[in-house]
Amino acid sequence: MGARLSLFAEVYGKTWSLCFALLVFFGVVGLLAYRLRTKRLDYQIPARPVFWGCVLPGFALMAQ
Repeated sequence: MGARLSLFAEVYGKTWSLCFALLVFFGVVGLLAYRLRTKRLDYQIPARPVFWGCVLPGFALMAQ
């Protein structure tokens, strides 16, 4: 086994519980956001501005 693969396996082995906890947390939050509705807060958010609002800062941060 190569050095990089060995390092990856070691790091993943030590952090798998954190990765799983984050996956479960965001899954629960997403499910609640999808299922729970409130009359006062039930409005549609346009997808295109949200997409560009996330993509452009992401590219700016990666470019640094």
